[in-house]
Amino acid sequence: MEEPVLKLPEKLDLNNSLQCARRLDSFRRAKMVTIDMGEERYFTPFPMLFLAAKVLEFRELYPDTAIDIRNPAAHAYAAHMGFFKAAGFDIGNEVGEARGSARYLPIRALTRSQLRKDPSDKYAELGDLVQRHADDIAAVVSQDEKRESDFFNALS
Repeated sequence: MEEPVLKLPEKLDLNNSLQCARRLDSFRRAKMVTIDMGEERYFTPFPMLFLAAKVLEFRELYPDTAIDIRNPAAHAYAAHMGFFKAAGFDIGNEVGEARGSARYLPIRALTRSQLRKDPSDKYAELGDLVQRHADDIAAVVSQDEKRESDFFNALS
């Protein structure tokens, strides 16, 4: 029997990401699954995070199913951002290794201690610390350093 292949679509939006997740779930009885990344394409943050989490979930639920990745070299951006390592492949940067900039944030894990930037933060409510971090993300996405635009406020 031929091993199943999950070929990622040309455009990875919310709908296509959900379809990929359902298709991956349908391979739960396979001994080996191949994920075909296809030709070079730009992955927006949500599909990268969603698919990495889905592949990790699949690995945990079906540890006897091997997962192979095809064409990862065509996706330097995803590798730089930590997508492959987040999905459990030994390719590219570790989660959080990419430094980020004023124009983008890499995939990263965040702990409570990392939310506490200043000594006075140990007395702050966790929700307030999360909101401050959300504001930092909204400033990058909105490209509003002054944090005054309607777009920034909506994202925050």
